[in-house]
Amino acid sequence: MMFSFKFNLPESETPCEAEDDRPEEIIPTTESSELPHNDILKAQEIFPNDKIIDNIDDLVIKANVFSWGDLQIGHVLPQDAVTYLKEDGRIQNLDNNISLADDLHSDLVEGKYEGGLKVWECTIDMSDYMCENDVAMWKDATVLDLGCGTGVLGIAAMLFGAKVHFQDYNEEVIIGSTIPNVLLNLSEDDRTSIKTKCRFFSGDWESLQTLMCEDSEKYQYDYILTSETIYNVKNYKKVYGIIKNQLKKTGFALVAAKSYYFGVGGNIRDFEKYVNDDGLMNCEICWKSEGGIPREILKLTFK
Repeated sequence: MMFSFKFNLPESETPCEAEDDRPEEIIPTTESSELPHNDILKAQEIFPNDKIIDNIDDLVIKANVFSWGDLQIGHVLPQDAVTYLKEDGRIQNLDNNISLADDLHSDLVEGKYEGGLKVWECTIDMSDYMCENDVAMWKDATVLDLGCGTGVLGIAAMLFGAKVHFQDYNEEVIIGSTIPNVLLNLSEDDRTSIKTKCRFFSGDWESLQTLMCEDSEKYQYDYILTSETIYNVKNYKKVYGIIKNQLKKTGFALVAAKSYYFGVGGNIRDFEKYVNDDGLMNCEICWKSEGGIPREILKLTFK
């Protein structure tokens, strides 16, 4: 199956190959010892603003584009997120967690900002994997993009015909990046369908699990996608809990991660052991990187 979509970008903006556009490797660091730690950030559903839907072409001055064969996925630049926050109007105080992370020159500030504006390398890996395998499987599927950030994985599934729920820790990321990116990848005629094709959530994964358990049948997924979310050992229980509780028995989850995260302790072998020790799911390596920092994609299925 081949898919093609043309973006309304300035003539100077041309799609670049994913291999050439891989983000620089930046090891996540945390400055949490210098900051008051927030309580668990309560999960909530975020609804697309009609103003943004109607005016996305006027708001997007330029965008980055990743290409996988005929599939192109555009995303707004991280520095433009504040523009969408201002236009959306729901976050009045822009001295927020994103500004804090920028001030600290950090891609990760634990409990404050979890790196959602950056397209991480493992996200590109999983997008490659999705495009190289049977894309027909995504048609009419229900998908959760867990820790979605810019939403690249969920957008790929959406373009292949899936209904997608996007989730990120920060409300600001959903409003300022994820929703604009989804709109950018829909044709003008299809943009109003964002309200039926997609749902958006923010907040901590523990709180998200509570929200989903209130009406679990509404939050059952054929596939769950998550990338660069096991960098901290404290995330294992939360990420795996959502996978095993919200994944359909016939479905699978894909977990993309580096083999080890320096400074924050998470690593793919420990997460694999965590899943295997639970005894409920199979956990197999379905992809490995060649060269550079070791990276893998794990596939989780029920026994």
